[in-house]
Amino acid sequence: MAYAFADIQMLRDADGEYLIKEFSVYDSRWDIRRGSVIFAPPYAEIILSPQQRKHNRYASNYIHGLPWNTGTIPYYACHGTVRALTDDFAYKYVKGEEKKRLLQKIVPDALIIDITVQGCPRLCMRTIICLLF
Repeated sequence: MAYAFADIQMLRDADGEYLIKEFSVYDSRWDIRRGSVIFAPPYAEIILSPQQRKHNRYASNYIHGLPWNTGTIPYYACHGTVRALTDDFAYKYVKGEEKKRLLQKIVPDALIIDITVQGCPRLCMRTIICLLF
């Protein structure tokens, strides 16, 4: 049975909700990354409150490196693109409850599994160093 690991990098929108900035899918059948897309912002950053801009700057600087104004795929195509990248997978795995909730809104009939609930540990520097040696 085909399954995929999806990773989502997020920023906050004007309502304080998460929006997808980058979406990547790893295909278990071929042991390859199936696709990775970066979405353009849905509107100008000036519309965001100072608190939301501060949150997004922190995420951009310290988490994923994707500023609000980057992206090549128009945001209106986000849901269709995510569906197209994940359509033929029976199981979709993500790490984190927010990512699961966000993906479930886009593909409501899909079976989405949060791997943290399955006991997957956080990735830390000790793990990375152990993997390198």
